[in-house]
Amino acid sequence: MPAKSIYIKAEDERFWDAARQLGINVPELISEAIRKAVNEEQTPQKRTILELIEDIDKDIDTAKANGANRAAISEFKEAKAVAQTALALVREGELKAATDRTVEAHTLHLHAKYTAARFGALVKRIKQMLSNVAPEQGNAPR
Repeated sequence: MPAKSIYIKAEDERFWDAARQLGINVPELISEAIRKAVNEEQTPQKRTILELIEDIDKDIDTAKANGANRAAISEFKEAKAVAQTALALVREGELKAATDRTVEAHTLHLHAKYTAARFGALVKRIKQMLSNVAPEQGNAPR
């Protein structure tokens, strides 16, 4: 199990000492508190948005690897920014606005995927056309 350092406030030191004297398993107690806090924070709406952000990040990497143009990459980044706004709105309790931004982020993400795919298809077609127009020997332009 990995070791972690925890820094405590001076005024809380007496509680740590008391816990040690009472035989309380402090690392287990801390882990349990963290699990509980994470589970309470991970609402279905937050999970959906976090998964969307993760999907967008993967698609940005894929688009870059496939040579997508700046417009497509920019659209992915815009979708991610809107998703991050939605996440902030959820944290602030603005669920209706968060839902609207989540739908907007999904729409932008889908459009970015379409743009990247169309650009890739266009590049492929241009390459095919150029390979079919290879200059004949002896007739190459000077």
